Amino acid sequence: MLDNTTVFLVDSQGIEDLLHEYGINMRYIGSLADKVNLDFNKKILETEMVARACKRYFFKTFHELIIEQKLVGNELMQEFKECFVDFLNLLFIKGK
Repeated sequence: MLDNTTVFLVDSQGIEDLLHEYGINMRYIGSLADKVNLDFNKKILETEMVARACKRYFFKTFHELIIEQKLVGNELMQEFKECFVDFLNLLFIKGK
């Protein structure tokens, strides 16, 4: 399906629609990416996996700040900015 040169994925909704059309749940996107040979589609699937992981991380972090720590306003935004910077450091700065 995704090795066909007439099928090019371009966005999250397109990926989701195509997979659901074939009865494939989004949780299998990693397994699917391993099996795809067409580089363009493989990169799109891998990017989608990273985006979904980031989204999950930020929703969880934001939820913890609001519900568990009961932060609001500027205090909330400052704490979230610090979490965001920590996340970017994890992604882009090599460990020691």
